[in-house]
Amino acid sequence: SGRSRMAHSMDDMMRMSFDDLRSAVHACPVATASTSGINALSRLPSASSTFGAATPPVVPDSVSELQVFFFGEGAAKYAAPATRVKALDAHRASMVCKDKNDFILFEPLEDAVRANKRVVVTAPLEGTQAMRSAQAYYATSLAQWLCEEKVDGAGRPYGQTRDEEPTLRKKFSRAQILAILRFGGCDGAAR
Repeated sequence: SGRSRMAHSMDDMMRMSFDDLRSAVHACPVATASTSGINALSRLPSASSTFGAATPPVVPDSVSELQVFFFGEGAAKYAAPATRVKALDAHRASMVCKDKNDFILFEPLEDAVRANKRVVVTAPLEGTQAMRSAQAYYATSLAQWLCEEKVDGAGRPYGQTRDEEPTLRKKFSRAQILAILRFGGCDGAAR
């Protein structure tokens, strides 16, 4: 029928179980609670297997509209304060992650903080209340989402990674994206 192996009609997708649908739409394998964090890093695919091409996509450079915070193992090592990527302490991470679930795994992020798993928190730049609208994600989930290529109106990839935060729809800078990819285990998935 001319469709690639990954393409499905809307009717096909409506009949799929949630797990099958999630597997069908993700280029990178989905990490589970037991594999998220540092142990998942060795199981992530290489850039060529993720995108089916030898050349990984380019990370676009945008003006940053976000603050980014890392929590969990290695957070201080991967933080880059000059690019608005900072480490977050456990108390603030707990407050931000309270009652929030990861956008891909749908697992409670409060539990991830208690287990010292890698979490990325994003907040708008403006205002003193920016942390009230902060969003939180497993580092692996956000990194996998960011390393996926943007597509044009016809659904064709055009060689650039995503550069918008999935919930707030604000732009990350190139340096922030590269830091998130490293922290989330997708280093080398984009250039």
